[in-house]
Amino acid sequence: MSGPSGGSVWGISSLGSRVSGQPIWSLMKYTVAIMEQTPEQNTVLARVSELVRNKYFTMAREVLNRELAEDPANIPLRVKLVEIYNEIRDFQEACRLLTELLVEVPDNDRLFSLYPQVLLGAGRPDEGIERALELQERLGKGSFHALGLLAELYETTSRTDDLRELVDRMAPKGPVEELIRDYSRARLLLRDKEYESAVQLFDEIRTRLDADSHVGEDIRLTRMVDCGFQMCKAYDRMGDYDSAWAAATRAHQDHQAALPSNFSSEEYRQNLESIMELMDKETLASLAHAQEDLEWEPLYIVGNPRSGTSLLEQILSMHPDIANGGEMSISLRLMEDLPRLTDSYHGWPNSVLDMQVGDANALGRMYMSALAHFSAGKKIVSNKALNLQAQLGFLSLVTPNAKAIMLYRYPLDNCVSCYTTNLLTSGHLYCSDLDELANVWLARRKIMEHWFDRIEMPLMELHYEGLVQNQEYETRRLIEFLGLEWDESCLEFYKSKFVARTISYDQVNRKMYTTSDGRWKNYEKHLGPLADKLSDYL
Repeated sequence: MSGPSGGSVWGISSLGSRVSGQPIWSLMKYTVAIMEQTPEQNTVLARVSELVRNKYFTMAREVLNRELAEDPANIPLRVKLVEIYNEIRDFQEACRLLTELLVEVPDNDRLFSLYPQVLLGAGRPDEGIERALELQERLGKGSFHALGLLAELYETTSRTDDLRELVDRMAPKGPVEELIRDYSRARLLLRDKEYESAVQLFDEIRTRLDADSHVGEDIRLTRMVDCGFQMCKAYDRMGDYDSAWAAATRAHQDHQAALPSNFSSEEYRQNLESIMELMDKETLASLAHAQEDLEWEPLYIVGNPRSGTSLLEQILSMHPDIANGGEMSISLRLMEDLPRLTDSYHGWPNSVLDMQVGDANALGRMYMSALAHFSAGKKIVSNKALNLQAQLGFLSLVTPNAKAIMLYRYPLDNCVSCYTTNLLTSGHLYCSDLDELANVWLARRKIMEHWFDRIEMPLMELHYEGLVQNQEYETRRLIEFLGLEWDESCLEFYKSKFVARTISYDQVNRKMYTTSDGRWKNYEKHLGPLADKLSDYL
């Protein structure tokens, strides 16, 4: 599974980045299409595109890297690799590859249009807006491609006045452009707390999407689904919780009808159990550990989607010695490279049994190389990738100087937030079924508990509710755990100029609030399947 959250308003930002929590639509297919390809390349791209569509990102990356090893200058394949790194939220790697591509094809406007959202995903919003303005100059002031992308960036970075001025001067010439403008208007209404008007406009957009033949099927589906989740948010703010739940349920049903999920929570549970069975305390102690001194100290923030990982990382990143790495995919890449590096016949996780000290040292250096993008003179670099639960035992071997924070949130609040937020386009398809959602939550919780008395890495337990109710006490405890001097700026995380690279971007850039604590009570009548499954943790 990939981690959450996604991209452009109407497919006008090419990569469909996971920054703002909006559904994905990619111009990548057009970017690739305008570059000369051989029949063999077309076959590879078609195969990779199908893997990506089914969320098999690791396999897609392996296919591309194998092809690029033979033809490293192949631009269409490199563009596709950018798309995959963006999909798995490795924005730094996507940005690096895209920067290299633009040196080679600087006049390609479609390729350049990928840049603003990738920069935003890499935590460089000002540069992203600069590139979006440059794109507007390149394409013309009236280009709705550029205007829509700029509107998305303004909305994501909470530049409401800039967004309002931009929307006011939009002059749509067709139905798709009208939908782009009206969607931005609806988001402004939501920001202005004009919830009833926002609901009405989002509902109108859904109706028009359903009837408009000018809109492609992918755009229609992702926009209709997102409008449903936006209506859910508006109804929730109005206190109309039954309508909010109904809007989210309809969005899930629309998505399932068009793209049925092949996710199996039972298979997921078995995969995590196989890791726990292999990595018991004795086995972990006997496995090869990296023995080289590492330049930076990794900090793993381990938690579920919507559990407060973005808030925690934002608080910590205010400390002068801590850098915000976001949802880094480097640990996934280390797992992928492990069988090759160890010349193992086994797949993950059994390939760890063949790891030698030299292999562990090499993997540790690879992790440090990824941290160099973020470090900027800092001592600690955080990583809050959403698959860390499964990887923590392995990471304790290759980054022995690391620490981890195990972040928990009350299960019903956590699951309600997952169900009522658009996590579908970032691969969390289990969220559409409350039974599957509960099973995944349980599997993750059990493996998090598994690591506490089995790995040598220092671990700290933290509860989201404690953090929001007593921020200073918990933050001081965190800083002490990390071995750092206290810094008052950690209490003013909302002043950060950093834009969170997840759907929580709007929440972590304002002062601490406690309204999400106990939110599940508003939806209690709908939560029977969750409450039954999660009863041991309630």
